[in-house]
Amino acid sequence: MVIGILIALQINNWNELRKKGIEETRLLQSMRQAMLDDIEQVEFYIRGNDMVKHSCEIILDAFDRDLPYHDSLAIHFEQANQWWKMILSTHAYERAKEHGLDFIKDDSIRVPLIFLYEGQLSYAETLDERQAMYYYQTVTPILTDLFESIDHHWYIAYKGNVPYDYESLKHNQTYRNILNTHIGNRDNYNGWMLFTLTRMNKLEKRLQKKISLARN
Repeated sequence: MVIGILIALQINNWNELRKKGIEETRLLQSMRQAMLDDIEQVEFYIRGNDMVKHSCEIILDAFDRDLPYHDSLAIHFEQANQWWKMILSTHAYERAKEHGLDFIKDDSIRVPLIFLYEGQLSYAETLDERQAMYYYQTVTPILTDLFESIDHHWYIAYKGNVPYDYESLKHNQTYRNILNTHIGNRDNYNGWMLFTLTRMNKLEKRLQKKISLARN
């Protein structure tokens, strides 16, 4: 009878461990899928900042070549002020945290996960706050004096910004400095996002391997 009870307890423990293992594999699958989606999004943000840089360069080129005003420039005047920050989905990670990240024994997965969703996202918020402060406190007052209106849309250019005096704007060194600063800021931010993207791709591959091993 005692042996029967011990066997029953062992079977029960085995079932509980099996259920826990299945749940943990699901958590890993969820995090991997979220990461795949986030990788696409980060690539999209990088392209967005490249588009902003391109607009700045088009404006500076028009100034340097003394080109006449054209309606298409209004879109670039607006687009030059946009910035694209890194935003990641944290839902799957937060679920895993609630479960307890200790179930991920592999440090090469757990540590980068924490670094990504705790460290990198926090830094992204800091960078965005700095950019917002610079734009709204320093750039906006200057642009208000140079353009009829300042349309600033995060995801798509709308109708553009029309300068009060385009000919004068060509020789406005302060505005040129703003455009060059935008180019430098977007370059730096994209460099950081590319670094993060490389780490995300490596982490996704490790998650994929971990999931495959757990299934076998």
